[in-house]
Amino acid sequence: MTSQVTLDIRQGTGLFIISVTTVASAAAVIADDLRILAAVPFLLILPILARDLRRLYHILLFTIPFSAEVDLTPALGTDFPDEPLMWLLSALLIIEALSHPERIRWESGRTGRLVATLLLLHLAWIGVSTVLSTHPVLSVKHLAAKGWYVTALCFGSWHFLRSMADVKRAATVFTAAMSVATVYVLTRHLGLGLGFDTVNLSVEPLFRNHVNYGALLACLSPVPVAAFLLYPKRRILFGSLIALWLAALLFSYSRGAWLAVAAGFITVTAIRYRILWHLATLGTVVMLSGLLYLAQGNRYLDFSPEYERTIYHPEFGDHLEATYRMKDISTMERFHRWIAAFRMSEGHLLHGYGPNSFYHEYRSHTVNSFRTYVSDNSEKSTLHH
Repeated sequence: MTSQVTLDIRQGTGLFIISVTTVASAAAVIADDLRILAAVPFLLILPILARDLRRLYHILLFTIPFSAEVDLTPALGTDFPDEPLMWLLSALLIIEALSHPERIRWESGRTGRLVATLLLLHLAWIGVSTVLSTHPVLSVKHLAAKGWYVTALCFGSWHFLRSMADVKRAATVFTAAMSVATVYVLTRHLGLGLGFDTVNLSVEPLFRNHVNYGALLACLSPVPVAAFLLYPKRRILFGSLIALWLAALLFSYSRGAWLAVAAGFITVTAIRYRILWHLATLGTVVMLSGLLYLAQGNRYLDFSPEYERTIYHPEFGDHLEATYRMKDISTMERFHRWIAAFRMSEGHLLHGYGPNSFYHEYRSHTVNSFRTYVSDNSEKSTLHH
């Protein structure tokens, strides 16, 4: 499918080049980040890319592992270059849907309609909670970001991936990009000794930290596994890729990513043996039972950490030991914020305080017994991260 949406600049090429260069230079100066100038050549070929939205979609997928957070102002940041690409692709998809609705893929199966309906309801409720937000400006920014993520990545994928060949092409692009990023990180990490204390330095500037790196690896790990099972003639290639990614996951030192891969394996097995609903029901019962047990008589206070001994451990073995002994600072700080989030629901159970408002509201709901050395939250991070 070739889109007919174009950005014709034949009558003003010189002006276009000057405008793009000027805007990119100003953004680089404001953000104090010269990497923004690297986008100029790409921006100059956007009119060509816009003639085929599928090509633009593939470029978006390829840039995801190479995108980094850039602060344009103290209050405004973006992931560059993938987020600006989402803006462009979202806008062009909307233009195409309005001007040429016959080219948009509207049909879908029962599952597709259900997923689309749930996604739209999710966005609608974010809109309602934004109207009722205690920090409306922050909530509007969150809603806008959610809008272009959903439009470009969710509905864009649904629109462009119409056949198995489309899925293979997109998976190849995404997997190739992540493999290049993985080799880069592992090479840097190897030069630094593959230690836990150097992993965050190794993932820069592509990833904010080792958790983001491990999370993306975990999310994409089913792709090479599926390719290994589906294409017996290329098992050496995909087996090597699986080995590379497993090594990367191991040395990402991301406990959450490890658990996610394990949970994925359990889920696939449950689907295969048609016991997923049983497993989901059991998990829900266990989780609710645990919450009720901890809430009764404030039993959760029995698990509060010792402030002086809850510290960061530079050695990963000590880090794991501290985790299961409830003395790890990152784990206990998460508990500190989870408790606050649970207590916040008492006054605003239905709509909350509004999207993107957690940092500005949670402190008055925390329990000092779970306070850690990083509870001042100078990074302004949110519920889990």
